Amino acid sequence: SPEDYDGIRARRNIYEEAMAKIEDERFEVDMAIERNASAMRQVEPLAEEVAVLRKNEETDGQPIGRLNYTPRPRSLHSNHVGAIARLYGDRGDEVLHHLMRNPIAVLPIVFKRLREKDNEWRRVRTEMSKQWRAVAET
Repeated sequence: SPEDYDGIRARRNIYEEAMAKIEDERFEVDMAIERNASAMRQVEPLAEEVAVLRKNEETDGQPIGRLNYTPRPRSLHSNHVGAIARLYGDRGDEVLHHLMRNPIAVLPIVFKRLREKDNEWRRVRTEMSKQWRAVAET
């Protein structure tokens, strides 16, 4: 009866369940890719800046590590910090701690890891798209 309806269909058929699952999976993969891409866009200029500083330091004949570089305030927002932490799982907080304490050493590593994960997640999305297509066509 209309009075008992709470806005959610109580029953779904198998096809609707499969489509809802595909939609949820696609959303999760797309969000992971976008979070990672956003963090990459923020970290890339910082990593390039650090690379230039390191190169200049080496060409000046100075010992590496002499520079005390700190990223500009608010250069990484909470969603970027979260994306970096997610990359490293349980060690995410530790990596973020090192990133803030020694960005010259850690930024290039984090940027490389962001690129690797971006490629990996895009590959996963391509592979899963084939599975999703097969399920949707049955």
